[in-house]
Amino acid sequence: MKVAARVWRHVPPGAEPLHLGRLFRFSEGRWNVRGEYACLYTALTRDGALGELHKARAERGSIVGPRDIASIDIEIEPVLDLRDAGNLKALSSAAGVAYRPDRLVADGKTAYAYCHRLAKEARRQGYTGLLVPSAAVSGESNLIVYFDIVAPKQIVVDNGPDRERVDP
Repeated sequence: MKVAARVWRHVPPGAEPLHLGRLFRFSEGRWNVRGEYACLYTALTRDGALGELHKARAERGSIVGPRDIASIDIEIEPVLDLRDAGNLKALSSAAGVAYRPDRLVADGKTAYAYCHRLAKEARRQGYTGLLVPSAAVSGESNLIVYFDIVAPKQIVVDNGPDRERVDP
C-alpha cells in the first residue's frame, strides 16, 4: 500500500527531524536492531507523538529533556499495515513466529524480539515502511520508515510546516 500523510515525531530542540545519521546512533528499538538497521519512528498524529514522548520520559526520566514536536510530509510505498490482522498473520507465518498481536505494543525482550523478527521479514520482502499500533497511546498508530531499502521513486519526504517546543 502507499501512504501519503503528514506524520509527527519528537526531536531535541532545533534538531533536524530528518537527520538520518542520528537514527543509527540510538539504542535498539521495537522496530530496529542496533548495528543492523535503523528506522525513522513517526506517529500519524501530533497527539501520538506527544504520547511517545511521555512514554520515553516515563521510561528514561530526565534523560529526555525539552523536545520539539515536528511534522514531516511523506509519501512512501510499499508499506505493510500490521494493524490489519490478516497482514500480521501472514507476516508472522513468513517470519516463523506465532501470531501474537499483543506483542506489537508490549514491552520487554520477548515483545521486542517478536517485532524484530517481523521487521526483518518485512524488510526481506522489500517493504520500506510499516504501519503499526502505538505502544504509547491506545488507538494511535505509528509509521515506521526504513530508508536503507528505499528505491528513489518509492519515497518522497520533507519537513512539514509544524514545529513546537515541548518542555518537560
